[in-house]
Amino acid sequence: MTKKKLLQAANLMSLYSILTRDEIQAGNFKTSLQKDKVLKYLERIERLVGKIRGVITEV
Repeated sequence: MTKKKLLQAANLMSLYSILTRDEIQAGNFKTSLQKDKVLKYLERIERLVGKIRGVITEV
């Protein structure tokens, strides 16, 4: 993974973190769709962390 791709992954991770935080602070957990939305953000964050971790441990 190039430096540009690594920075892009880190930026995406921070975006999803902010979206997750905002959803949790708003307390929008009345429907299963809203819960699924937050879980999807968390899954994306976890996947990006894995990519970044892989690059860091390769070096």
